[in-house]
Amino acid sequence: MPPLLAAFYGVGGGLLLTLDHVLGDQGGRLAAARERARRPAVVAAGAGFLAASLATSAFLLDAGTDFRAIGAVLAALTASAWVAFDGTWSGLLFAALVAVAAPASEAVILHYVPLWHYPQADVVLWDVGFVSWVPWCYGFYSPVLAAYSRLVAQGEAATPGAPGQGDDNVYESDQYVSEYLAFHYGQRAEGYLPYSPGPQFALDYVARVGNKCRGLVLRDPPAGGASRTRALDLGCAVGGASFEMARTFDEVVGVDSSQAFVDCCEELRARGEKAYARREEGRVFSDHVATVDAGVDRGRCRFRRGDACDLPGDLGQFDCVLLSNLLCRLPDPYACLAQLAGLTRPGGHVVVTSPFSWLEGFTAPANWLGGGAWGSGARGRDRLREVMCAQGCFELVEEDDVPFLIREHARKYQLVYSHCAVFRRLA
Repeated sequence: MPPLLAAFYGVGGGLLLTLDHVLGDQGGRLAAARERARRPAVVAAGAGFLAASLATSAFLLDAGTDFRAIGAVLAALTASAWVAFDGTWSGLLFAALVAVAAPASEAVILHYVPLWHYPQADVVLWDVGFVSWVPWCYGFYSPVLAAYSRLVAQGEAATPGAPGQGDDNVYESDQYVSEYLAFHYGQRAEGYLPYSPGPQFALDYVARVGNKCRGLVLRDPPAGGASRTRALDLGCAVGGASFEMARTFDEVVGVDSSQAFVDCCEELRARGEKAYARREEGRVFSDHVATVDAGVDRGRCRFRRGDACDLPGDLGQFDCVLLSNLLCRLPDPYACLAQLAGLTRPGGHVVVTSPFSWLEGFTAPANWLGGGAWGSGARGRDRLREVMCAQGCFELVEEDDVPFLIREHARKYQLVYSHCAVFRRLA
């Protein structure tokens, strides 16, 4: 029995997570379900609910209750479990699939290996007797299994190791989505930085960088009298800078390797807002809503998933390309920079900000821009200038240091000073 249960949990959990990925955020339902799954009270309540539901079915059976009545009670328990522990369309589809597939799998197993039997069977499937309400047992089990599967998946996604690789990197986790939503949209929300001596100067980084890009295109309009201006936000995260640039640019394309970030951007583009939970301490969270300013034409933005080191060839050219704190989170920043000439219109600009926080989990030392790579003492800002200007079509027109603040919880923040370089594409 234990091997069969382990197989059920493993296959069922994998199926649920696959359905979550295919159906996406489902209008905020998936994010809410993942957040709910992280709460210890929900974990405990799920175990209690399962125990109570199984005890209820056993009691009704021993009392000689009509099977149709038992089925009705268990159907109500299934609906209650979905509301309390899930609430997603992917979870509902998962419960339906499990309710059909699990009894069918039981029939196959019992047909060949009679490990157990149903003494009061009222239906027969492949010469194996069943009780007609068995699918409902799997039904009320499924939402709790879904919650536990999401809890385990989030724990694995947030585990250090190879944080920048594949679909299981930290930027696919709800923790990072929430932190970045607070970073991009919630720095003026109540309680974000409640300390009077705090670094207020480091707030609103996303707006400041977006405004820098807007100022460049206003100062140097597109060459040749181009009627439409385009911007590329490469490594757009949850889209704050993209929406900020849409105040001026006619079209903004946001690209990120994280599907969770892209899904978040799409929801913000469609609805103008997205709920998120901000960590206060440990497992204590406060609820907030990220909102795109009503003055922004969200229809000017579009988002897609992409590899910044190997971008698709159909993006076209842009009047401004923004790489905001991206380079030191890429496996090959040189490959990324080599594509910028083809993405930037003559007279257009590339804005690169980076703290040059090199980590081997994201970038092999051989690919670092500076940071002591190859045993040299070169710094990232110097190597960036060299690599960009060596292409023969860029000139450095501006450099600056740009502070920003990321909140981890109510008493822990990251204060970072990114280097900012602006390059102009020569004709």
